[in-house]
Amino acid sequence: MPFFVSTKGRYFWCDEGFLLHFGGGNITIDRDVELREGYVNLKGAYLAASREHFPFGKEGPSDEFFKNPVYNSWIELTFWQNEEAILKYADSILDNGMSAGVLMRKVPPCQRDAENPSQ
Repeated sequence: MPFFVSTKGRYFWCDEGFLLHFGGGNITIDRDVELREGYVNLKGAYLAASREHFPFGKEGPSDEFFKNPVYNSWIELTFWQNEEAILKYADSILDNGMSAGVLMRKVPPCQRDAENPSQ
């Protein structure tokens, strides 16, 4: 996951994602992350993270997201995604008699095309 927000008014962010471990009153993270704090509560931290990392746009999602089933490769494949696995997942949707729909996927930052960074 790239984002963790706390009721203490702080958040962690890392584009590549990270693993959290909780124990003994401490949080241990498996890599360097961006820590932002001082936002009073969960709402303040979430809104600050949103402004910085995933700002709300004036456009909403495509109508296709509301007219058709939505399938998410992250739920099925978690972090082990590649073209072959995603195509197999898409085929299994149809093979199991489910309707065609929108297939959402998220491309890790290290694999994004510089000319199409919004993938």
